[in-house]
Amino acid sequence: MRRKSRYPWTKDGGQVTPDVTAAIKRRIVIGQSLYAFGALLCIFNTHWSITFIVLVQLNYAIAPRIRRARHMGAIVES
Repeated sequence: MRRKSRYPWTKDGGQVTPDVTAAIKRRIVIGQSLYAFGALLCIFNTHWSITFIVLVQLNYAIAPRIRRARHMGAIVES
């Protein structure tokens, strides 16, 4: 049984829908996977590894607003 997620910084009193919780978990897993891939790149070239990890970090720091169109699977800017 899962407990309700409460985040005090949200507008609606800290209640978060399961969709938001799933999106946060998915973002964390993808980010950690990209960092692991970047670490594995050092097997081939350390500079590639460092560059990839810096680019991943910049992507998560800037967080460009790109979303997928559900019905087409295409990338659409919002």
